[in-house]
Amino acid sequence: MKTVRTLALILYVSGAAFAQNATTAGRFTVEHPTLLNPGFEWAISGDDNRNATVSAEYRAVGEAKWREALPLVRIEGERIFRQKEHFDYTVPPGFACSILNLKPGTEYECRFRMSDPGGVSGEASLTVRARTREEPQAYTRSRQLHVYTPDYKGERLAPSFSSVLEAYYGAGPGDWNAVWEQRAKPGKAFATLADLRAATGQEAHGIEVDFDIFAKPGPPNPANRHAVYHAMDLSFELRPGGQAVDAGVRIPAISDDFTGRAPDPGALKVGAPEAKYGPLWLTWQSFYR
Repeated sequence: MKTVRTLALILYVSGAAFAQNATTAGRFTVEHPTLLNPGFEWAISGDDNRNATVSAEYRAVGEAKWREALPLVRIEGERIFRQKEHFDYTVPPGFACSILNLKPGTEYECRFRMSDPGGVSGEASLTVRARTREEPQAYTRSRQLHVYTPDYKGERLAPSFSSVLEAYYGAGPGDWNAVWEQRAKPGKAFATLADLRAATGQEAHGIEVDFDIFAKPGPPNPANRHAVYHAMDLSFELRPGGQAVDAGVRIPAISDDFTGRAPDPGALKVGAPEAKYGPLWLTWQSFYR
């Protein structure tokens, strides 16, 4: 019996020796904010006993008083998978949180402190700035269409409609229904975009482009009609000096941060940092190839 207890003690001590209970602070990421809530992630290593914590405080820039926010949530090992799409992902160690119910269009200082009874190495205290999104504003040059329920008996502002569908298709010449009223007949072909525009009223703001507007994609190989092109081998960034550059239209609170004469159409802008989608701290290495 004594031999068994001694062996158990040796195994316990050996396991404890290999455990990394101290925490090492890693990369800190400020996520894209919403109108009211900025989000944050803080990657770590160690903390095998999961007793590290991160407190959070915030204040609007210019204010003196710090306000307490909810502590960051310890994350690690959560599995996300969809077998049909061959997607299987396990969340790495770290902390994550959002600071809730702030004011839109306001810049905040956010302070985070990491602590662990086993000790913290790296930068254990961080102060960052995050700005909530501005509330989107109505386009100043747009028309207003008023939709009421069919049984509404009160005053109706003109132009008025009894359903969204009626407003969409029956709004008179203008925003949408020029496409509906003057649509091309089946089989009708047009030599140029200008001919299409003149005959139908469609594509009033359209421009003709080709594959050369992009940095890397070229036309598909006609000799291999069924080829599969992987997105990682292509670059859909706009080519500087191409026809699509500065060809967009400003949308208030959506595309205000453009450079040049006007916004670039599409998601990837010339000279802008590479667009990141999803959690920023997880996208530096592709996981789907």
